[in-house]
Amino acid sequence: YAMTTRPVPVPTIEMTAHFVPHTDVGPWHFIRHRTVWATADLTVDETELYTATGELAAQARQLRRIVER
Repeated sequence: YAMTTRPVPVPTIEMTAHFVPHTDVGPWHFIRHRTVWATADLTVDETELYTATGELAAQARQLRRIVER
């Protein structure tokens, strides 16, 4: 996470997964979200969603811009 000398707004993560009704993926999933790298102005976050058996079900990457006001 970026370090600043005063509070700045930083977006939060929201992950929504939509499964096809006939897909049998099970009732439980594991999600891992992490900041891969960060500078004073930008961060890159990566997210993986795994099934209960450990199979990768979804993957996401986002670039966040940190704006000081």
